[in-house]
Amino acid sequence: MGLDGFQETQRWCTDLIQLDAQLQQLDSMKTQVVRLLFPNNQEQQFQQVQQKQQASTQWQLSIVNGLIQLDTRIETVEDFIQFTQASLRYLSPFKGLFKQDPIRFESTSISTTLGLGTVLQRNVLSKPRKKRFAMIGYDDENSNAYCGGASIPFNHRAIMDHIIPLYLEHCNILTGHVHTPTFLNHYHSLDDPTECPIVLAVCIDALVSIRHVLKYTPIQRRLMAEEFYSKFIDLLFELYEDPERKLDIVIVTSLVEAYLTDALLNYVESRRLVAVALLICAELEVEEHNMNRVERALFQRHRMYLETCNRAFDMYFENKINFTIPDRMLKLDILEDEPEKTQQFVQLYNYIFGLLGIPYISTIMGQINAIFYGKPCELMLEDILQYEPIVLDWWKDLPAELRICEDPFDPMVYTLVEKELSPLQLYPIIALHLLTGVLASSILQPQFVPSSSKNTISMNVILAVREKLMKLALNSSKVLIHSLKWNWGLDSSENPSFSLCLMTHVLYCLEKLGHCADLPFPVELLHMMKEDFNLKKKALLPADHQVPSTSSLVTSYLENTNLPTTHLLYEQYPLPGLAMLSDILISSFNQLDRRYVNITI
Repeated sequence: MGLDGFQETQRWCTDLIQLDAQLQQLDSMKTQVVRLLFPNNQEQQFQQVQQKQQASTQWQLSIVNGLIQLDTRIETVEDFIQFTQASLRYLSPFKGLFKQDPIRFESTSISTTLGLGTVLQRNVLSKPRKKRFAMIGYDDENSNAYCGGASIPFNHRAIMDHIIPLYLEHCNILTGHVHTPTFLNHYHSLDDPTECPIVLAVCIDALVSIRHVLKYTPIQRRLMAEEFYSKFIDLLFELYEDPERKLDIVIVTSLVEAYLTDALLNYVESRRLVAVALLICAELEVEEHNMNRVERALFQRHRMYLETCNRAFDMYFENKINFTIPDRMLKLDILEDEPEKTQQFVQLYNYIFGLLGIPYISTIMGQINAIFYGKPCELMLEDILQYEPIVLDWWKDLPAELRICEDPFDPMVYTLVEKELSPLQLYPIIALHLLTGVLASSILQPQFVPSSSKNTISMNVILAVREKLMKLALNSSKVLIHSLKWNWGLDSSENPSFSLCLMTHVLYCLEKLGHCADLPFPVELLHMMKEDFNLKKKALLPADHQVPSTSSLVTSYLENTNLPTTHLLYEQYPLPGLAMLSDILISSFNQLDRRYVNITI
């Protein structure tokens, strides 16, 4: 202890401030729980009953192994809220001493959309390719016209001049991965752009990212991308030897990552490149103060993307789960001379990462992740009840123009997404319901297992919370499916498309809701999504990449999880990633149809 006790006193004051903040948060949680479970005038009636009970209720406590244990059984949600209030008033400073029993949530099966893809990637698709696709001898009647054959040279400059403006207009304007004025000045100054790794990386990313704009066949895109990548990889190894071009390494690695993973499913090579780039990011962090504003902004954006990729690789290869978001990723710089649309979207990403970066959100998502893979998880009841109050606080802090309603959990909010609103206005509520749908639908199978000591929360309380979760999952599914309909109605060349991402998450929610015997399956939602999907399927998934159900690797694995993991079905397609995604989506639709509708697509 310090001679004057000043340091200890300061520490105590800090602890008291933190304790007061926790008390306010818990009190807010209690108020929100009451409002959710006892709507309208029921809340007032509950408060009146609670006031009458408080005078006579006694909570029996004991100390077991140094922890305070509640011996009075909680039979109703009212009991739970009443005890919460009593704890806030009398025992909250000792919260860490309480013995708590978590609730175990079972998984009905491995998720076809969110779990099985990872299993396939981990066990089947992590093997590097033995030879380039161009050497396989895949024939296409139009490939020579664009890619060059034995007698037609590959016109690199002409292809670059065609795809780069489209990339800047339709992809980069939404991501800001290159600074358009700087990049164009650099590109036009080059005598031979095939000698520039940044230009090559942009072209590779363009061939993957703007499929809806480029009028090339999958085979043409694959052959062009392989041609560019073969030149790119040689130049990348040269960059490794140049200490002055560390930032270039970070940028180009980020740009080619989607090609290696989403298109080729070559996770081994992608992981190696990303690992090296992140080591260089650590070196650049100490030099960041010497960067100009453009360099600093690009460094932030690409580092964030690479760290996200690395978390995914850890999950695929080593089963390491980490949903936390470092503070440095929570706010990206905006450049004044970027297109206005880019500035708006970068700001939007900041808001959404603000939601995902809340410690509570990253922690609980890490806990429920096991459900995706058919494994159980355990959660504390109070952790579940905190979700809505925390998300509502984030929602209320958004700028007014991004809040399309006051209550994002309102059962009628799905009607708002059908209005003619901009993507910027709808993205926040879509992100909110994407998170809500996955979380709520994951924990619909509680198992009441008494511990060695007396379990103080009855099944009645758990079932009341479960009923609320079912309503949340159903409501979020409805919002997301109507958002899909809205997104598919947009001009895809002018607005971002999130169709495939939303579809995988909605199918997951419907799959989990389908296992709730006490809830009628929402057939009308499945019909609505399937009808729209059939209209857009050719644009989303090229016909030659739609894996037939008779040879589906997903179906085979679901029928027999002990199948050998040497099958390279997707490698037979020009873009294996699209083939796998097609297999997962169509198999998911067919699964739900056979189980609940008895119709196949």
